[in-house]
Amino acid sequence: MRGRILLPLILLVFLLPLGGGGEHRYLYAAVYTLENRGSQPIKLGEDDRSIPLFWSSRYQRVEVLNSTPGLVRRYLDDDGNPVALLDLPSEIPPGGNLTLSVYYSIRLRERPRPRIDPDKAGSLDDIPERLIEEFCVSTETFKIDDEIRRLAEEITENESTVLGMVLSLIDWIRGHIYYGSGEVPKYPQETLRDGFGDCDDQAILLITLCRALGIPALLQLGCVYIKNYEGSRFSWEGHLELIQRNVGWHGWALVYIPPWGWLPVDLTLRTVGDPMKCIAEAPEYGGYIAVCYNISRSDYVGESREEREYTISSGLYFTLHEELILERRSGVVRPQIIALAVAAVLALLILTLKGRERLLTA
Repeated sequence: MRGRILLPLILLVFLLPLGGGGEHRYLYAAVYTLENRGSQPIKLGEDDRSIPLFWSSRYQRVEVLNSTPGLVRRYLDDDGNPVALLDLPSEIPPGGNLTLSVYYSIRLRERPRPRIDPDKAGSLDDIPERLIEEFCVSTETFKIDDEIRRLAEEITENESTVLGMVLSLIDWIRGHIYYGSGEVPKYPQETLRDGFGDCDDQAILLITLCRALGIPALLQLGCVYIKNYEGSRFSWEGHLELIQRNVGWHGWALVYIPPWGWLPVDLTLRTVGDPMKCIAEAPEYGGYIAVCYNISRSDYVGESREEREYTISSGLYFTLHEELILERRSGVVRPQIIALAVAAVLALLILTLKGRERLLTA
């Protein structure tokens, strides 16, 4: 299934006990179940039968250790994110169900934090034209209208550097938009209207304001190691169930700020006080967040809403059990860790199914 449609339902606040820095290896286990409780077959498009492969970089290495069913092919989505098509049928008949599992190895290294000196900050003229053409366009999700452009210019009218502009935008958002979550992500105009939004909502607003000024920006989404966290919830009118252990999902902005280049800007996860902390002390440097998706051109908000509406109207019931396991160097080899993860996730799945059976027979 398209993992990013679930992200707005598993957002984080800065008080959660996050994992530490340094270098860590994780096993990410995800088991999906899909049930057709409707009267008509449910069609599964290519996106619905695909899973994310995460990004790999100097500080992040991710590989699929095992998937059931197997991978048919790997490809890039519209935003260039690596994904893989699973060997799944193209539809689920009435009364039918599917179960699939994926196990990833994730290796994360703590990244060096930038030494930001405001006296060395560059201007809009220091941004490469190719980045402006690619990452300053108005899209369905990052829609630049007159309201957005006017607000961005008003907030930054006294700033001459890109750093100063971004800091002013951060300060304004944190002073006018409070944290509040919903079942689907918002467009920036909706976040402004409501006066609240969760991590990706606030990031989308910041990105749109940046793009209106000619500052390249995009949305990043990733999974976060949250030590000792366990949670479960229903959403989408009971059609979507989420069961998590030691893992959550988060969204933040990636902004081009010369002369330092692309920098994560995090408005909601463990960043309080001075707006500079949202840049210089962004938690994305800490070695416990794995980047999964870059969102630049695709309609992240609209696709999420369409998925919710289709899931409810079609009679599809969807369950995701996921767990992020920190591999400790204590003599436990990877096959043993994988076996433990499989057992733990399957146990959660069995308990859930038995609970449903008791409810249906009560």
